[in-house]
Amino acid sequence: MFLSQEDKKEIRGALGPIIQGVVDEKTAVLEAKVDSRLLDLKDSLQNLHPSFSGSRISREDRANLEGLAGLLKGAYRHSRHGDARALDEFGGLDAVMKTDMTEGTGSQGGYTVPTELEGSILRIAEESSLFLGKTRGVSMGSNQITVPALNTPPSVAWHSEGDTITQTSPTLDQVTLNVYRLDAYVTVTNELLEDSRANIANWLAQEFTEAMGKEVDNQIFNGTGTPCSGILTAAAGHSVVMSAGDTNFSAITPTYLSEMMSKMDSTALAGAFFAMNQAVAHYLRTLTDSNGRYLVDLSNGNLWGLPIHTREVCPSSSGAETAFVALCNPRYFLTGLRYGMMQIDMDPYSNFTSNKTNIRVIWRMALNIGKAAAFVRLLTAAS
Repeated sequence: MFLSQEDKKEIRGALGPIIQGVVDEKTAVLEAKVDSRLLDLKDSLQNLHPSFSGSRISREDRANLEGLAGLLKGAYRHSRHGDARALDEFGGLDAVMKTDMTEGTGSQGGYTVPTELEGSILRIAEESSLFLGKTRGVSMGSNQITVPALNTPPSVAWHSEGDTITQTSPTLDQVTLNVYRLDAYVTVTNELLEDSRANIANWLAQEFTEAMGKEVDNQIFNGTGTPCSGILTAAAGHSVVMSAGDTNFSAITPTYLSEMMSKMDSTALAGAFFAMNQAVAHYLRTLTDSNGRYLVDLSNGNLWGLPIHTREVCPSSSGAETAFVALCNPRYFLTGLRYGMMQIDMDPYSNFTSNKTNIRVIWRMALNIGKAAAFVRLLTAAS
């Protein structure tokens, strides 16, 4: 039996509204479920955004939740029905995660953490890092840039009327920033994600962020060239070496720390701090004179007006010719950010048959010392 074009047109006209009605009904049910899960999401966001924890939600946070609701609804319509305008209605395709197969097709990849959460993620990273948030940030439009740095400042002179002005020639240097990728991923069963009501994903994002903040500090202190040379290496502008025979960290004295301060430029000294391992700070706190009186008071976290910070990434095991204390001013360290924020992506498709989701974090950034003279290190003796 063959149907004429008119018969087909008539059938389509009759079935079209029925099919559309069913689709609209299913879509409404799913969108209602999304709205319900958004209420659960408020509780999940407490770990990343403290302002969500109260009974009152600020206007800004409410707008963030509504924006996220729109993104989820748009994502569903885009992947389910191929509605290319769905995502545009809720902030555009910038929110779509890039996958290995495509670079913007929602149906073949997951969706990134909304931009509304970026401030919270960055705040967690800064809280877990001694340097992030204090360094000089540089926005990078490519994977390498050079930043001018003043090597020798200009000189000025006093003259009487009619005297010839003295020519001055400040010298400039260049600091190169090369972007590297700090990343990791974990695979989680979808059952765990579903049964935990999204808490697992947020918890993992926070753990990744804290780990990255600590790793940035590790490289700033101990880096060997990739992505940077650390301030405890020869890249530091000044070094103080302990006296012959002082090869153990326990031989540290306030005199060595005072000498470190004398090495640093007075301009850089304002805003500088000491950094060391907790074990080294213990040696300082327990130093006593011949009468058993403590030589150093670190109860307020300062030494001669300079803060003392302890970090696990600073060396704790003694050895000859080992740098273990830094006097540093973070304003003279450069942090280059490519895209300005880490990416946290979810991929529910690569392990589709095993019902698992990959959660990946990537942070493209560059690290380098901007002014070496703003960093002084303390080393044990060679022997």
